[in-house]
This record gives sequence, structure tokens and C-alpha cells, in this order.
Amino acid sequence: YEMRQWAVAFTGRGTEKRSQEDYDRARERFESTKNTPKPEVRVTLWDQREFNTDSEEFIPFFQASPKITNGLQEIMDPEFDVIEFAGKVGRHLAFPSVAIKLFDLNSLFESMNIPLKKFSLFVMRIRDGYNAIAYHNELHGADVAITMNRFLMSGLKDVGQMNELEVFSSIFAALVHDYNHPGFNSN
Repeated sequence: YEMRQWAVAFTGRGTEKRSQEDYDRARERFESTKNTPKPEVRVTLWDQREFNTDSEEFIPFFQASPKITNGLQEIMDPEFDVIEFAGKVGRHLAFPSVAIKLFDLNSLFESMNIPLKKFSLFVMRIRDGYNAIAYHNELHGADVAITMNRFLMSGLKDVGQMNELEVFSSIFAALVHDYNHPGFNSN
């Protein structure tokens, strides 16, 4: 909630639409999904078979699924709800779908010469490194990355004269910032 309030102050958008009740409802929705068991095989996403990253048959899940492509159309909207998105597409697909979409929006695959197949596997490994805890989980990582991308797109990239490496680093850092977080504070 505090991060969103800071974002509203920074961008001047969204003040009239979100309330504490909205956040409480989102927290309740998250709590209802946090105990959902993760699939045993996390990489088997294409026709229930493992894919070979060198195969010509590779079809990225985020392009093959209308639920994902339709759900990500509003990713730049301040009202985009990653928890709601995860409920629609499956929690195991939300984080990699968001990561790939953000890199695509910033043309990082082309400018940084990042192979999509390998990146897809890599972000699934990152997702698997997030712990199943109430807050510092993969959905929080995706939400922070979306917020960082909004900052970049709303002028930070231009004002800071950021190059592709700095944009990459900003989004990537947001995606992994709570990787393997145990869920406890410093006390």
C-alpha cells in the first residue's frame, strides 16, 4: 500500500481509484490463493510435455494463451491487479508472463540480444526461487516490476537518460528483489 501511495505521489495518477478497502480485498484474494499447491512439473507448459529450448516448435505460453495475452493488455494501467491476473491464468504463469511482457514492452529482447527461449526458462527458475509466503512472493516481485516499469515509462527513463542496460537492470532488480526471502524481518 505504501509503495502505491508513493507511486501516486510520484506520477500524480490513481489517487481517486484505490482505497484501503481495495487493498484489503486484494489481500483477502491473495490469502485464498497462497496455499494453492504448485504444480510438480513447472516447466512442462506446452501440451503437457517438456520442451527443448533448441526446438523450432517452441511456442511461448504468453503468446499461445488468449487468457494471458488479454490479461496483459492492461499491464500499464495503474489499476492492473497482478493477483487477479494470477487468478485468471494460473499463479505459476503470472510471474514469467509479466517478466516477459515487461522486457518486450521495453524492447529488451532485441536491444540486449536476449534469447526468448532461455529467458523464459530463466524467469521460471526465478519464480521457483520465491518462497510460498504471504507477502515476499513471486506475485509481489511481479507487482514491484510492473510499478518500476510504470516509473520508467512515465518519464524516469527520459529524465535519467537511461540506456538499455540501466532499464534492464531496473526491471530485473525489481523482479528478483525478494528472491528466496524467508518472510521474516531483521528482528
